[in-house]
Amino acid sequence: MKVLLLLLIATILPVRALASEFVFLDSFGTSGPVHLDNPSSVAVAQDGTLWVADYGLGRVLHFTQTGTYLGELTPRPPQWMPTGVAVLANGQVAVAGGEVWLFNADGSGGTALGVSGGCYGIVARPQQGFFVSRQSAHDVLAWPEMLPFGRAPNAIGIALRPLTGDRLEQSELYSTSVYDSKVSSHEWGGGVIQFSATALGFFSAPLDVECFGNAVLVADTGNHHVLVMTADLHYLSYFGSLGSGPGQMSRPSGLAFTPDGVLFVTDLDLNRVSRFIQAPTTPTQPASWGRIKSLFR
Repeated sequence: MKVLLLLLIATILPVRALASEFVFLDSFGTSGPVHLDNPSSVAVAQDGTLWVADYGLGRVLHFTQTGTYLGELTPRPPQWMPTGVAVLANGQVAVAGGEVWLFNADGSGGTALGVSGGCYGIVARPQQGFFVSRQSAHDVLAWPEMLPFGRAPNAIGIALRPLTGDRLEQSELYSTSVYDSKVSSHEWGGGVIQFSATALGFFSAPLDVECFGNAVLVADTGNHHVLVMTADLHYLSYFGSLGSGPGQMSRPSGLAFTPDGVLFVTDLDLNRVSRFIQAPTTPTQPASWGRIKSLFR
């Protein structure tokens, strides 16, 4: 019995240690001149400011990292329900919400691109354009080529691993599905998306996925926390718990990193954006974060 207990403790301790990797800093959206209503996505611009898709009120808002309101995208399309936002390499802002709209870097001049198929999540490519998940079309579309990748059933959230260059055949994408609660990675080859890994069993209706270094983070919406995984989708840790206190979550919906590793998380039920940083490495035991920190560097 003692041996079994020791084995159980050895199994649990690393998970608990890993769960404290990200430290809550602050949040915004519930007070001040602008209140959020079901924020669904967030993107970081080249100047470090944030664009937040506010699904409930059909708008995309511009903030500093600490929540100072800077403006919003205009003109606002009628009956708009934005679900994904991305800042492209040229500074333009692309928004998914059934279809895709493209705005100037200053937030003006919205234009519909004619991209349909239940567009939900969107991510910028390194040099030009974007990838967008098309839920009803069950694929991922590359723009501006208007080239659909097949075999991405019910894709919702989408992320792109940072790679050298922007050749489609080198792209590695990650997608989430809320319908079968899975996260998949895909590699481009032979004209279709080919699955390279699929993770099941950890998630409950995950809405978004984000990459930073060799780590993959998943907004595990139904479980009210964020999962940290390796690039080949092996579980490492989680952070967050159900509640409205600092660092707690209630249906996290969108993730975005700054280049220096600050993480922003949108929260549907709490109507806020929270900011997290990575905890300092504490090399106190083999199961500590020293082994995991290399993933983010």
